[in-house]
Amino acid sequence: MSQIRRVILITGVILGFMILSGLALDVGRDYSERNRIQRAVDAATLAGVVELPSEEQAFIRSINYLDQNGYPLKNEQGQDQVNIYIRGCAHGFYLSETTDTTDPNRLMNRGTVLTDTPYLYYPPGGIAVRHPIAEFILDTRSYQETDDSGNFLPDEQQCENAPSPWFGTAHKFSVNGTVPLHLNLMQILGWDDSVSVQSIAQNVTSLDVVIVFDISGSMMYAAKEPVKNFINRLNPQFDQVAFVSFECGEMDGRSRTKLQCVKWAGLYAGGRINCYGGTNPITFTHVFAAIDNYQQPNQSHDIAQGLREGLEEFGVRVEGDTNNRVDSQCTDGVNHPDHNGDGHACDRGKAVKRVLVLLTDGVPHQNPGSCAPGDGRPDLWNDPVNPDDDNYECAMYYAQQAQQNKIFVYTIGVGSEVNGDLLNAIAFLGQNFSALSAQELDTILHNIFSSPGPRLAE
Repeated sequence: MSQIRRVILITGVILGFMILSGLALDVGRDYSERNRIQRAVDAATLAGVVELPSEEQAFIRSINYLDQNGYPLKNEQGQDQVNIYIRGCAHGFYLSETTDTTDPNRLMNRGTVLTDTPYLYYPPGGIAVRHPIAEFILDTRSYQETDDSGNFLPDEQQCENAPSPWFGTAHKFSVNGTVPLHLNLMQILGWDDSVSVQSIAQNVTSLDVVIVFDISGSMMYAAKEPVKNFINRLNPQFDQVAFVSFECGEMDGRSRTKLQCVKWAGLYAGGRINCYGGTNPITFTHVFAAIDNYQQPNQSHDIAQGLREGLEEFGVRVEGDTNNRVDSQCTDGVNHPDHNGDGHACDRGKAVKRVLVLLTDGVPHQNPGSCAPGDGRPDLWNDPVNPDDDNYECAMYYAQQAQQNKIFVYTIGVGSEVNGDLLNAIAFLGQNFSALSAQELDTILHNIFSSPGPRLAE
């Protein structure tokens, strides 16, 4: 009898050891695979997000990172082993048979798609792998612009049909990855036999910057160089900049530009790569020319008008606009035929950080009208020195419009004739600075745009 008990006991110990070993192996496999795919997904997300607002380019770069970070698209026998789905703006590209990730012919066109539901992007035949080593969903659609009711904008407003990779309105990029675990014991116990992880990244590096310039006198010429130095620090592959000069009076439209250059070039200059690549890239040459064309204005200032025209270059329409239509449907001409813009901006919406920089050396003397308090509009300026000055009120009104559209406003008062309180109040979401020399202005502009890199949001 004791012999039987010993056999049962030993059998039980061995069985328990096998169960514990099986659990340990399964837990270890779960932990290892979870860490492995999380690292790959994090890398692919960060790689893709820096390409926004080019959603298509974000997909392409993210896939290349997955391919190179532990989840090759093909096995050693050349067979597809990964399924990749996308949601967002793309030409419907899929990867060709070549395994060279630097080959520009690696992408083959399969028609245009804006996908609400995940769309099979790879394998190229349009048929999913039955037993993949991993599946990924690359998503920009969830982060595209919505209207005030939270509904997605019409498809034609979400995706820009251009000869270069497609642009969209997404401001975040996510990658969801799933890998099978092939568990042993834990599968019997009802444990999920796959691991799913997700990363979401937000691009906080790409900029759309509108410089609103109202500086007269000798300082006007000195201030041009710091502004051009700042523009030279921008990256034409990811950043855009526009120049808007203003004053009370007429001025040649050559001293004003649309945002340059990637969105405009993608539509009208043979592709965005011409902004930063090739033998003679466009970069920001149109903007530099506009700055050089800026001449001595009169000594009267219309800060409200400058803010309104700056907002127009972000596609923001506010009450009092002279244009019947202000939108982000970028048109061909970089410079406007007159000082007032044509209303069709080349901005990239919420997909980038939008910044308006106001440089002025005076106080407001005029306003464009239709922006003073009354008819339900609040009184925004209560300074005891100029308590009911409509010129100040209108400047505050357009500053408030910038805040409501999540546009960062930085103000720089050049010289000693400015109203620091007004400029402080205008600088919603941003900051006010004072510059008494060109060197100080150069330092201020450099510090404003020392921005952080892309980050994982979740």
